[in-house]
Amino acid sequence: MNNIISQEVNKKILNLWSNNYDNDSDALMPLLYHTIYTDSILFIGLNPSWNVSHIRKRLQNIDKDFGILTDNEITEYFKWKNRSSDRFDKAKLEHKEAEKNYSYFTKFQTITDDINEKFQCDEKWQHIDLFYNRITNQNELSNIVYFDSNKNILNNFGKAQLDITYNLIFQINPKIIVIQNVLACNLFNEYFFSINGYVRDTYKGYHTIELNGRKVPVFMSGMFSGQRALDRYTYDRLVWHIIRAYNDYYI
Repeated sequence: MNNIISQEVNKKILNLWSNNYDNDSDALMPLLYHTIYTDSILFIGLNPSWNVSHIRKRLQNIDKDFGILTDNEITEYFKWKNRSSDRFDKAKLEHKEAEKNYSYFTKFQTITDDINEKFQCDEKWQHIDLFYNRITNQNELSNIVYFDSNKNILNNFGKAQLDITYNLIFQINPKIIVIQNVLACNLFNEYFFSINGYVRDTYKGYHTIELNGRKVPVFMSGMFSGQRALDRYTYDRLVWHIIRAYNDYYI
């Protein structure tokens, strides 16, 4: 676990928001990380969702007074124009609560537990997003980070977010990378592989990318949860491949 990395990346994210949003903007505060686990099993998504009822429940675990706030009051609390150091801290704690209790993260822990049980090790998992805008609708996100509606060219704001994520991945120095979102996979393939190069190992069934002088297995996948989630059998095969890759490189 490395708190210095989380502090550094949060500072970069907040500086980017300051450079792109006016002080009175109604945009939501960005995703902020509470802790970062290095040398971990890294799961990558597209961007943090915005579900007010779920966020209220998590905030209520931090401070029971949040339980009485309305949807509009929760939204106002997270607006950029109402930002403060205390609210940034609450945002970090809310994200920590999400990782512990939100169903989206459950299978990350399950996969890591499977690795630990099979190989008698003590791996940790880390989840990050490519972008930091809190938006549930993927089309709305595209309108913010792309120049065009066809999703062909990222704008400067989108590129700057990916630059932050790119450097963060190097700092995390993951043992395995699992990307679970089709657009996130496309972006990773276009942006990250074009910089570092990759090997598509059709025999083993996964890609590898070079990070910090070592090859790291990379898996591209659809969502683990939600309406478009992988079916049970496709998910099982993915987990078997991840375990095999861990065995190939670290056992």
